[in-house]
Amino acid sequence: MRRISLFFVLVLSLGLVAACSSSGDSANRDTSAHMSGGDTSDHGMDMGNSGDGTDENKPAISGARQITLTANALSFDPKGITLEAGEGLNIALTSVDLEHDLFVKGVGHIAHAKKGATTVAGLEIDTAGTYPFWCTVRGHKAGGMTGTVTVTP
Repeated sequence: MRRISLFFVLVLSLGLVAACSSSGDSANRDTSAHMSGGDTSDHGMDMGNSGDGTDENKPAISGARQITLTANALSFDPKGITLEAGEGLNIALTSVDLEHDLFVKGVGHIAHAKKGATTVAGLEIDTAGTYPFWCTVRGHKAGGMTGTVTVTP
């Protein structure tokens, strides 16, 4: 009986240690996602929001065209955004079901919206090309929460 009790104490202790260490994972978000221009890495990918500054939005661009990007059920609608090189575009990110954000490869973190909220952030890309985007909340990119920004000359 004593061995069984000791076993359960050990298992419970290990479970608490694992729970405590995994709860800190969301605080390990890569803050280099704020780099501007030329960043072609996957910084911020699937790391979750931590409140360490990476949930800040790019400033809206005065007088720019605005589109709505809806984040819901591990998807973006629309899945594609098109703009001209050098054009300023405001993105109204509306998060329906959970906390979501928008990260554009080569540009960085653009917008963050809490559940049930809309936030407006600016996007401007000077070089024509195709730029993948995704939500960096843990598991969302893997769940299909991706899209593409197409920048025309």
